[in-house]
Amino acid sequence: MGVIAYKDLGEVKRIIKESIKPLGEEIIDTRESIGRFIAEDIYVFNDVPECDIAHYDGFAINLVSGKTEYNVISGSVSELRPGEATYIVTGECLPAGVSVVVPVEAVTYLSKDLIKIPIDSHVAYRDSVFRRGSEFSGGGILVKRGDRVSPLIAKVLLDLGIEKIKVFKRPRVAILPTGTEFVENRSRETNSLVIKYMCESMGALVSVSEPSEDSEDVIMSRVKELINDFDMIITIGGLGEGYRDHTLRAVEGIKGSNVLVRGIKIQPGRRTSYVKIYDKPAVLSPGFMQSSIVSTLIITQPIIDLLQGGSGETHVVKGLFRLAEDYVYTGKFRDFIKVRFVELIDKENLLIKIIETNPRASIPISRSHGLVFIDPINNILRKNDLVPVYDVPGLLSF
Repeated sequence: MGVIAYKDLGEVKRIIKESIKPLGEEIIDTRESIGRFIAEDIYVFNDVPECDIAHYDGFAINLVSGKTEYNVISGSVSELRPGEATYIVTGECLPAGVSVVVPVEAVTYLSKDLIKIPIDSHVAYRDSVFRRGSEFSGGGILVKRGDRVSPLIAKVLLDLGIEKIKVFKRPRVAILPTGTEFVENRSRETNSLVIKYMCESMGALVSVSEPSEDSEDVIMSRVKELINDFDMIITIGGLGEGYRDHTLRAVEGIKGSNVLVRGIKIQPGRRTSYVKIYDKPAVLSPGFMQSSIVSTLIITQPIIDLLQGGSGETHVVKGLFRLAEDYVYTGKFRDFIKVRFVELIDKENLLIKIIETNPRASIPISRSHGLVFIDPINNILRKNDLVPVYDVPGLLSF
């Protein structure tokens, strides 16, 4: 088995970004594109809106300073002269020369062809006209390659008549749990449920395979079979140094495999490995639940993001929260980044408590709301310190 050579997290991120390229492209219905990554810049050559339009039903008016009475022009009007008004409906293109649109309820009818408006209409209704090009000036890029389609972006594209767009393909991901205890039904394999959901939250198409027994030959055969059918594979377990830990040896034994990362200076999750097999990514994730989650957050989710045209930056700070009590790390991985789950115990005062527990444990972290990264330079955090808390896509969020 390859010797563990722990790499700094920054170096691991660099290796991932340099080794992953987006998958192919496809053209899909804009209505089905939410969450997908744009594969080409989308240009708009017209102004949005294409004309001055009214915000509401009322009278379009060419204002004259100090004047309150205006002549109403009926029928189709292309331009209003000073002192003239014409009735208009919401969203309709306005004639040239319109200063404001005064709503119907604010107008007094003096006769069929004469209305009176409030003296302060120029101020009260200054936002009544949606000016041409005020939303977007034609001739520019509306959406850039690599942007993720949100519901609002999809709406804007459809409003502009863009019914089809080119996006990157979603990665097909296979998860292979390992462990004879699962094959023999001596224990329940449930880690894959969590990892699957975390991957699906990133947009991956995920399939969970039946667990493999702890056999180097069997694991190798299963990995080779899956990597041929999928864009990416995730194994769970078998990364220790015990007699039943065969995953890395099995993967290393595949002709054409290239181990890029064998261990990360992060705890839990330090045994996580990253391998390219037939130029496809394989993430070897530890078997303990917390280690699996950290491995997925740090390695797997960024890879999935990059495969479908994203930036690889997948976890974001939710905000600064205050520690409810001191935290002191006294373990043996002092020069590693420590990743710890936190529980929000006081929403009003944004107080959090760090959950310190065995990496195998699931029940304590089931009450958690996010993660903190504890820098190896400072293994001590004090009560009332403000610390950034990160969400975990598809798993934890405030």
